[in-house]
Amino acid sequence: MIWGIGIFFITTIVGLIAYAFGQIDWSQPDSGMMSDMQVNMNWGQFFTSTYMNVFIMVNIVLGLMLLDMYFTKKKNERMQKHA
Repeated sequence: MIWGIGIFFITTIVGLIAYAFGQIDWSQPDSGMMSDMQVNMNWGQFFTSTYMNVFIMVNIVLGLMLLDMYFTKKKNERMQKHA
């Protein structure tokens, strides 16, 4: 269960990075400096959509559940060790 949630988060991060790289305008002339490269991406439109807000909320809830399971497991291990 925990591995599945972890894989989901990793897949989400990789997907967002792949989408960001897909939005970069790679056709600009090569000037040799990274500061000249411009990313033509409308971040305002991307993060204000309802789907993105729901997606982020679901990820936060899943992350909190994962954290709770981790702390509960550690607490149970400590209780068994002292018993």
